[in-house]
Amino acid sequence: DTTLHKTMWSIITISWAVIWATFLLIQVSLFGQYHVSMKASEQQLCFQSESHSSGGEGTAGNSDRPPLLSPSSIGCHYSQANDSPKLKQSNANMHMNSNSSARTTSRKSISFQDLEPNSGIQYDTLKYRAPSIYPNVNYTTVQQIARPYDVWKRPFPCFPTEPDWYTVPRQKTATKQGFFYFKARKAGSSTVAGVALRIARAKAQQLGLQATSLNATHCHTRYGHPAAHRLHYHDRDRENSYLWSIIREPTKRDISEFFHFAVSRGSKMEPSRQGFQAYHEWTPLMHEYYLQFMSTDKAYKMGEKGQDYVQSVAKIMTDYDFIGITERMHESLVVLQLLLDLQTSDILFLSAKTSGGWDDGLSNGQCYYIHPPVVSPQLADYFQSEAWWEKTKGGNLLYVAANRSLDLTIASFDQTVFQQKLKRYKWALHEAQIRCQDQVQFPCSAGGVRQENHDCLLWDSGCGYDCLDRVARELGL
Repeated sequence: DTTLHKTMWSIITISWAVIWATFLLIQVSLFGQYHVSMKASEQQLCFQSESHSSGGEGTAGNSDRPPLLSPSSIGCHYSQANDSPKLKQSNANMHMNSNSSARTTSRKSISFQDLEPNSGIQYDTLKYRAPSIYPNVNYTTVQQIARPYDVWKRPFPCFPTEPDWYTVPRQKTATKQGFFYFKARKAGSSTVAGVALRIARAKAQQLGLQATSLNATHCHTRYGHPAAHRLHYHDRDRENSYLWSIIREPTKRDISEFFHFAVSRGSKMEPSRQGFQAYHEWTPLMHEYYLQFMSTDKAYKMGEKGQDYVQSVAKIMTDYDFIGITERMHESLVVLQLLLDLQTSDILFLSAKTSGGWDDGLSNGQCYYIHPPVVSPQLADYFQSEAWWEKTKGGNLLYVAANRSLDLTIASFDQTVFQQKLKRYKWALHEAQIRCQDQVQFPCSAGGVRQENHDCLLWDSGCGYDCLDRVARELGL
């Protein structure tokens, strides 16, 4: 009996071993098929183009209608030699070295009459779907919050600026009168800050204000990243100040921030769902960024008792004189031109940053390669989840309301005048790109070398201003 008992246990043990071995072999086989399938699906999901826009600070343009993130719209970049979603710095260098200049253009100069209605340099080349698919936005509320922006009927709020106007400490100082641009992070804000500086310079020159420092003449202005409530914008003199901003689709902005600060700089995190979620949780300013930073009297704190995100959005829409849309950059700046009675030359610009290029070189005194955005299917799924919609409900409401306000403002203009202005602006930007792009010294070269001698109004904003001025004269703007 003892021998039989031992024999039976041996048979049972061997049988279980065979079963487990077979199970493991099946799992390995399935995992291999899954891995190949995922690579194929990721390659299908992603697309490449010459100029992705992870920083939101690419070349100029706008879409016809407000866009929205879709799983395949954020943009992916896979190295030919390594199909890992993480773009290695060595591959980035190879890519940059294969081109003599990241900003070289092969476009040709054209006449104003030859410009196609929908042509122009695309500011954000990533594809979107219409914002009506936001599941957490009440569109009745949008109709109540949105409004056409008022034409400024008072003298432009231009006052003498401080001698140290260009310093970070000064830009963090509250003030009541002047031209105030809230610079939203990763929303094309360095480029638009250059526009704000061009406007402040042009108006100061018209009024004959004397240069203060840096051989510059500017109206009293604010154009930095500090939160609006820290600058006490709720207490500004609304008769003698103009507060405006341009915002980007909230999820897109968050992705751009993640890739710029966590992947390209700093910790060099992997662009995975886990990496993004960890960065989002560790970074408080990512929690409803727009409501935190654009609120003029008190920062919105997600989850804090007594906070009402709808009221916060409504107050932002009331407190700001104008809010444009990054994905509708052309339209937004032409609307600003008409609201403030500006010249087309005042709103010309060259892009401050492009993904697949280099940043401003201010961080640690070195240039960082801006990785194009990489979004895996898992991360794309997360952006369509109820948990993510809940985290972004305030920003989404503000974005849709600002889009609607832009539409209402455009509708309030004479459409012939607006369309003519828009076409002329696109043509002027096209010509500026052709004539200036390869002549400008940016803070970082095409090869990622920091350049102390550059021709920007300040930092990486307003670059190529001399050339833009010359083009404006040549085009009669």
